[in-house]
Amino acid sequence: MLCPVRCPATGSLDPKNLNSLELRTAGMTGHHPKNSYIIVLEYKVNNLDELLYLVKDRIDKDTTISVLDTLGYNINRSGAFKLRSEEKTPSANVNPKNGNIKDFGSDESYDLIDILTQFHGMDFKGAVLYLCDYFGISYEIQQYRSVPAPIINKPIHQKPPPNTIPHDQLNKEFNMMKRLTFSDDDHKKELISICPIWVYQTADKKDIDFFHYMAKYCDKNKTLVVRCLNELYNTISYKYRRKTNANGDLAKWSTLYNTSPNNSIMHRIQKETDTVYIIEGHHDMLTAILLGISFIMLPTAGIKYKREIDDYLMGNQKIVFLVEDKAAYNCMASIALNIKDREIIELKNISDTDSKKDLSDKIEEFKNKEEVMQWLL
Repeated sequence: MLCPVRCPATGSLDPKNLNSLELRTAGMTGHHPKNSYIIVLEYKVNNLDELLYLVKDRIDKDTTISVLDTLGYNINRSGAFKLRSEEKTPSANVNPKNGNIKDFGSDESYDLIDILTQFHGMDFKGAVLYLCDYFGISYEIQQYRSVPAPIINKPIHQKPPPNTIPHDQLNKEFNMMKRLTFSDDDHKKELISICPIWVYQTADKKDIDFFHYMAKYCDKNKTLVVRCLNELYNTISYKYRRKTNANGDLAKWSTLYNTSPNNSIMHRIQKETDTVYIIEGHHDMLTAILLGISFIMLPTAGIKYKREIDDYLMGNQKIVFLVEDKAAYNCMASIALNIKDREIIELKNISDTDSKKDLSDKIEEFKNKEEVMQWLL
């Protein structure tokens, strides 16, 4: 029988401070490394406080806007919207830093739980479970065999559907941007923001070429821009590493307006590779390209398992999830439990502290590619 990962002191889910987690099939024998754990396939959280913690861990600006959109709100590019249907002008705004909602009419601040309970007819428990379902968090609470649905507002205006821009137009726009080069100081600053110089110096030519296919420089915004591809390698959007929004705030990895790339999983798996790494975000994707490792990129920590993941894994490779923080752990552990016919899947914690650290941060600790590959093993 497999056992869930739990904190010895509290008995609660404890994804932090784990150097390596392994998932093995029941009945499998073999040595389990120190600091590794076996995760039960049937495990479901049944404590409402834990569920609330996991829900709040997933909430940021993008997830808040996504949920509000589902509830029927019409949100503009700056994150402003009409909280009440009778209002003629936007009265609330989504905080770009934490995803909270500021109601300028009452001078109150809300989170998504408040919105569901105060404006959509749900009780506290129902609101938590509704968001669990939305984020793909597994639970088992007897009082709620089915979660009541919130009252949905009728949109005041019909929003234009995402991805209405043709792939070839997006591809043309992106290709018109400049090729990045170390000979330009502005470009060099952006390149170094992705990873250390030695990564570029030791990268294979095919990896450098693919990096330049995926990353360009935007003169208008003075920043690196990364191409967003879908599962068929069509260009569906692009993201600016830094961009000032309508409120004057500097946003990181800002998505092109009226495109929706955060539900598409990008992959690059080399032939006859032994290990495929599951990473999160477009920044880590660029780093993985330069390192020459095979990867599947999850665009956000809010994405759920997709069958395409199994379709990409045609061989018998080792699967390693690179875990950045608690939110990434929750996402990746859920996906890992759905991957089929794999002897071993490892969840490798990038950071040895409570702070968030991604692959691009981690390689700053190393001096060369050999040290990175040794750590990845």
